[in-house]
Amino acid sequence: MSEDVKEVQTEAKQDMPFTPNEGKNLVITTDDGSFERYPVKTPIIKSGDDLVALLNELVRPYLQEGDMIYMSEKILAISQGRAFKIEDIKPSRLARFLTKFVYKSP
Repeated sequence: MSEDVKEVQTEAKQDMPFTPNEGKNLVITTDDGSFERYPVKTPIIKSGDDLVALLNELVRPYLQEGDMIYMSEKILAISQGRAFKIEDIKPSRLARFLTKFVYKSP
């Protein structure tokens, strides 16, 4: 990668319009090192939306060599049509019975 490209990418990263969610930090330190998390404000995701195109539009301009992108399972499930409104879910008799043996943490 040329020095000009690295310089432009470094400038872009400093000018990112991302701010942490309330109560969250952009930099997370673990035993494996420090990581920067940049939440990306997206339009409402619907079934059939092209997440690759969305990432190319919203994230690619800020990527630097070695960066990794992570996406929540929830947004992926929604785009694949695997998310349902709670009122549309009809648990079976067995499922209702089994809930008596499951502890739901707060």
